[in-house]
Amino acid sequence: EVKLLRKEFDWMKEINCDSQHLTLLNLDKAYVKFFKEKKGFPKYKSKRGSQSFQLSQSEVNFNKGKLFIPKLESGIKTVFHRKFKGIIKTTTISRTPAGKYFVSILTDNGLALQEKKPINKESAVGMDLGLNHFAILSDGTKIDSPRFLRKSQAKLKWMGKKLSRKQKGSNRFRRSVNRLAKQHAKIANQRSNFIHNLSAKITDKYDTICREKLNVKGMSAKCKPKQDEKGKYLPNRQSQKRGLNKSIADAGWGMFVNQNEYKSKWKGKNFVQIGTFERSSKECNVCGTINNLLALKDREWICTGCGTWHDRDENAAKVIENKGISKIKGQVYRPSGRGDGSQLQSSKGVVSSIKEASKTENSLYQICDTS
Repeated sequence: EVKLLRKEFDWMKEINCDSQHLTLLNLDKAYVKFFKEKKGFPKYKSKRGSQSFQLSQSEVNFNKGKLFIPKLESGIKTVFHRKFKGIIKTTTISRTPAGKYFVSILTDNGLALQEKKPINKESAVGMDLGLNHFAILSDGTKIDSPRFLRKSQAKLKWMGKKLSRKQKGSNRFRRSVNRLAKQHAKIANQRSNFIHNLSAKITDKYDTICREKLNVKGMSAKCKPKQDEKGKYLPNRQSQKRGLNKSIADAGWGMFVNQNEYKSKWKGKNFVQIGTFERSSKECNVCGTINNLLALKDREWICTGCGTWHDRDENAAKVIENKGISKIKGQVYRPSGRGDGSQLQSSKGVVSSIKEASKTENSLYQICDTS
């Protein structure tokens, strides 16, 4: 098909046929995903924003600092951040909305993946992702959320106002668009750098990494509209949820999980995900009792089954670790045992709350106020 088009349109001969074949191949993959995997219908690529094309024929000269591709015999001056060895499979040249060009080279170095490390409780960790803290580990470590988008929100608002005052299509309008794109690129680079560094430290330190599978798309989705019997729309709290959606998108959970997964494969570490509805926050990691009364606002609670005081997020990370290790080993998860109840004597208010909880029918937990 490409050959017939190249005969019909002379301008297509100015572009190497390799890129045109790969473009059709990507289009075919998009249609296959749409019909078989029920993904989104393929869309036309806009001439604005990110641009890219692929090649399967390219050469690299590190000494001259050049990339050689078809139709450009003189080569493209390139700054390589590192040298690599292996057979070049594909080369992707892309342009960001900020006007910067990058080249991504996929190579096959012929090396096999490392063997998996043995599964030990001492070298394992569970992760619970959040918004106040980006990640809470089962060993008690809490990583603060950097919130790069929130910190730059005022500057983005100011730059957007300046852009709105420019005449569309003018030189000043283009310069303002470029400045705004650079600011967004800076935020994305900050987030990517933070996640790369954190995922590298975690995969270096621990041999087994366990996490809970999150439905990020569902968590950040818009609230469904509500209507009464007459068809009048009712409040659905979408205005309150808008801020939450922005914070979820700013966190970059999906990017963090993907990087932990592929870095674990590279380093021979074990990576496992437990189910989305495992009730990790409501389950005691010591005795396994379920707290059905736990609300989202409650950050601390005491188990009435064993008397153990829990930090909500840290307990969830420990439950995730225990269930993840059991899943890898193919075992049925069982809690480690019962607590000694020593935490119950720390506050009279706690003891009285637990006595009240024991009188409640069909309740195993009670949120306790120790203030």
